[in-house]
Amino acid sequence: MFKHCKLLLLLGIFLVPMMASCGHDDGLPVVSKSESQADASVKYAMDGSEILDSYRLGPNDVIEMIVINDAKIDGNFTVDGNGNINLPYINEINVNALSLVEAQQKIIDAYKDGYFFDPKITLRIKTFRPFYLVGEIQSPGEYEYEENISILKAVAAAGGFTYRADRQDIKIIRNIGKVPHVVMADRFTKIMPGDVVEIEEKLF
Repeated sequence: MFKHCKLLLLLGIFLVPMMASCGHDDGLPVVSKSESQADASVKYAMDGSEILDSYRLGPNDVIEMIVINDAKIDGNFTVDGNGNINLPYINEINVNALSLVEAQQKIIDAYKDGYFFDPKITLRIKTFRPFYLVGEIQSPGEYEYEENISILKAVAAAGGFTYRADRQDIKIIRNIGKVPHVVMADRFTKIMPGDVVEIEEKLF
């Protein structure tokens, strides 16, 4: 178990200040597989639906910005480790934990302040941030997000489970809204951008 925690610390992601251990008792809210899906954030947590409505921007997301007023400042911008993107004229603006719609409005408001009378700006996510596989798999680490990828497919791409893996004890640390949650999962659960998927060691 210690090596799992060490790997999480090396990844330098949001788990660092929150996880005291790698067991289920880590102090984070838990979303179970049987929980009601009436709430949009829980629905997103369980099956990845409505991703653009529920998704919150974070480090390593790449945003494409299209500006009708001035095509010269169109481009792709990567969210840095502090949640900032560096845009022409206005320099750094923080979009961490914002939805795409919220980030777009924040950028429009910034450009209204002395740059454009009526900014016409559209944002879209060019590349989602990666996800992470840790624990009892052959090649733990960072992986590029693919739409609709399941844990089973991701683990297969990482060389498969180790012989010690508990394939029934899988959890995901996932931001739902602005709050990290533990999502109890199985091999067929879809992975979302930024997820940390942990495969536990089975007990003999």
